[in-house]
Amino acid sequence: MAVLPSPISNHKFFAADGVTPAAGYEVHTYSAGTTTPLATYSDAAGVSANTNPIILNASGEASIYVTDGLAYDLVLKEPGGAVAVGPVQRVVTNPATAFNDPLAAGAVYLKTLSDLKQGEPVSVFRAISPANYTNIRNGAYTSDLSSAFNSLLSEMSSVGYGHLIVPAGTYYAKEILVPSGTKITGEFKKSVIKAPSGLGITEAIMRNSNQSVGNNDITISDIAFDGNNAGASTTVLRPRNTELVSFGKVTVLRVSDVIVRNVQYIGLAIGGCNDVVLDRVIGHDCGWDSTGPMGSSAEGGAAVWVGPSGGVQSKEVVASNCTLRNNRWAGMYMSANSAIVDGCRFYDNKEAQIFGGRLLPTVDGGNVVISNNRMRGVTKAHISSSSIEVGYWNAVISGNIIEDCQHNCISLTDTQNIRVIGNVLMDFGKELAANGCGVTVFSLATAGNQAKNIRISENRIIDRQGTPTGYAGISIVGAGAASENVHIENNDCSGWTQRSAKMVDIASAQFGTGTFSRNNIGAGDEGKAATIYLQTTNQSVPNATATAISFNTAHVNVETAWVIGSPTRITVPKGWKRVRIHGQVTFAANATGVRRLQVYKNGSAGGYIGGSAMTSPGTAAYSCPLQVSTGVVDVIGGTDYFEIYALHESGGSLDAVAGLANTWFSIEEVE
Repeated sequence: MAVLPSPISNHKFFAADGVTPAAGYEVHTYSAGTTTPLATYSDAAGVSANTNPIILNASGEASIYVTDGLAYDLVLKEPGGAVAVGPVQRVVTNPATAFNDPLAAGAVYLKTLSDLKQGEPVSVFRAISPANYTNIRNGAYTSDLSSAFNSLLSEMSSVGYGHLIVPAGTYYAKEILVPSGTKITGEFKKSVIKAPSGLGITEAIMRNSNQSVGNNDITISDIAFDGNNAGASTTVLRPRNTELVSFGKVTVLRVSDVIVRNVQYIGLAIGGCNDVVLDRVIGHDCGWDSTGPMGSSAEGGAAVWVGPSGGVQSKEVVASNCTLRNNRWAGMYMSANSAIVDGCRFYDNKEAQIFGGRLLPTVDGGNVVISNNRMRGVTKAHISSSSIEVGYWNAVISGNIIEDCQHNCISLTDTQNIRVIGNVLMDFGKELAANGCGVTVFSLATAGNQAKNIRISENRIIDRQGTPTGYAGISIVGAGAASENVHIENNDCSGWTQRSAKMVDIASAQFGTGTFSRNNIGAGDEGKAATIYLQTTNQSVPNATATAISFNTAHVNVETAWVIGSPTRITVPKGWKRVRIHGQVTFAANATGVRRLQVYKNGSAGGYIGGSAMTSPGTAAYSCPLQVSTGVVDVIGGTDYFEIYALHESGGSLDAVAGLANTWFSIEEVE
C-alpha cells in the first residue's frame, strides 16, 4: 500500500482564534463527502495507523500520512470532540498534479486554513464533492456552485489574503464575492465560470465583496466568464443593469488572460477603481442585440467598461494587448482619469470600438492615451458608428491603424487639449451616403466648453470607398461655440480617387480664434499657408466713396487672420514675413462710370512696395468682377493688416455681389 504525507502533515493546527496552537484538539478523518471513518498513518511506510480521532500534541501538531488515491475529509474539533473548529478540510493525494488535474490519482492541492496562512494556493475543489469532479471537467455538472466559491473566499477574507485555484472545467455560479488580498487563477480557456440559467438582472457572476466602501489588491487571471446569454429572452430583451463581472472602488486590480462573453450588457466593468491593469482581456458577444425596453439611445453595454462609480472616477488604468470583437455595442468604454489603451485589437464591433467622455465635471475622461491599436470594422447599431468616439479633455490619439468604418475613424466631441498624431485612417464612411470622415471635430457646447486646443497632424488619410457627398478627410462642424486653436497641418491626403470630396472642410461658423489648416498634402494648401474669406450677403457701396469691403465668412482661416470683430481686415499671422494678397469684388450690373479696386496696408493705399489697384468701366448687361493682386510684400506678423477698398462712379449706391465666385479676399504666405 502506498501512502503519502497529507498536505497538513507536520503543520500546526490552530484554535478558532487562528493564533493559539490547538493543543489536545482532535482531528477526525473520513472518506470525502461522508461520515465514514478513513484510516491515516503516522509513518511513511503505512504500517502504524493513527487513532481516529488523532489527538494533537502540545504544539497542535501530528504526523499524518494518507493512502494514495483516496480522498479524505479532515475535521478539527475541540477536546472531547463536541465542537468543530473551522470548515471541513478536504485532501486528495498526488502532489505532482497539484494545480492541474484534480482527477489524477491523489492530487495534493486542497489546502487547509493553516496553509492559507502561509500564502499557498487552495483549490475550489476543496469545497466540492469528489463525485462531481468528472462532470465539472466535462461541463455536465449544472448545479449552482456559488456556495463552494464563497465559502473558500470567506476563509481567505478571515486571514486577509489567499490564492484560489480554479481547475479546468465549467462551474455554474453567480455572485462570487471576492475579498481584499485575493488572487483567483484558472487554466486559460479551460476554466469557465458560467452564469446559471435565469441569472437575475441585478446579479453578476463575480464582484468584489465591498463595492460601497471598496477593496484592495485583487488579481483575476486565466478564467473565462460566460454569461450564458443572460438578458435575452424569446420575446423581449430583458433590461439587464448589472455587469457580468463587476469591480467597484478597488485599489490595485489586476485582470489578465480573462474572457468575458455572451451577455446582453457589459462584460467586465471597472467602476471607481484605482491602479488597474487589464492585460490580454478578450471580450466578445457582449451588449444588447436590439433596442430593448430602454430605447435606442440608451447605453447598450460595452465588452469592457471603465468609468466612475458613486462619484469616484477610475484612474491610473492601463489596458494592453486586449482583443474585443463582435460585440453588439462598443468594444470598450473608457472614461477614466489617466488611462492608457495600447496595443489592443478591435474587430467588428457596433457603435464604436472605443467610446468615452467626461461623466464627472473636470476630473473624468482626461489624460488618456490611445495608441498603437488596430481597429477594423465598425457598424451602426442605433446611434453612431465611429471607431474612436470620445469627448476627452487632455488626450493623445496616436499610432493607430483604423479602417472600415461606417461613419468616422475618429470623432472628437467638445474635446480640449487633444493631439491626433501619426494615425493611418482608411475606408471611412463606407456604408453611409454622407458625413463619414477620417477625423471629425464636433463643437456642440457653449463658449468655454467647446472644442479647443486640438492638433491634428501627420496622419495618413486614405480615400473613402463610399459616396463622397458630404464628407472630408478632416472636418470641423457643430452648432456650438466656434472651435478655438484647432491646428490641422502636415497630414497626407494624397492619392484620393474621389476628387469631388474635400480633404479639409471647416464650417464657416467654426473658424474661431487660432483655428487653421495648412501644409496638408492633397488638401490644396500644401507647401504654403493661405486663408480665404467670403462675403455671403451683398454690401451696398456708396457712390464716389472708397469703401472697405466687409467679409462675414471664413472659408479657410489660417492662424485666425480674420475675426468677425474686424470684418474688413486680414491680419498677418505671427511669424509670417512675406505675403501676397489677392482679392475680387463683383459689382452689380450698371453701365455708368468706372470701377476701382485697391489693396490697403494698415489703412493706407500706398504705404508699401507692391501696392496694386485695378480700374474698369461698368456694364449694363453683366455684373462686373474686378480682381486685384499684389507682388511679394514684406510684413510684420501679428501687426500688419490688409483691406480691399472699392470705388465706383455709378451715380448712386451699387452692390458688391456676395458669393464664393463673386467677392472674396485672401492672403498667401511666401516662404
